[in-house]
Amino acid sequence: LIVSSGNPPDYYIVPNLINLSLNKAIKRIHKSGLLLGEKKYEYVDTLLNNTVIQQNQPPFKRLSMPIEINLIISTDEK
Repeated sequence: LIVSSGNPPDYYIVPNLINLSLNKAIKRIHKSGLLLGEKKYEYVDTLLNNTVIQQNQPPFKRLSMPIEINLIISTDEK
């Protein structure tokens, strides 16, 4: 049994993930048809823990194939 949701899209749009929580960012990445890549953590005392502070692909970039989006995420631990 094979279930399909139709043909893949002609292109994929990178979502803007900056300032989102990690959970929301992961949901947006999957919803856009892209893949979650490497996660790195950086201490930032002015942001909530697990807030996306950087992504390796610019927001709204059109991609011809699904690729991994790497994230830098805030942490409250030094």
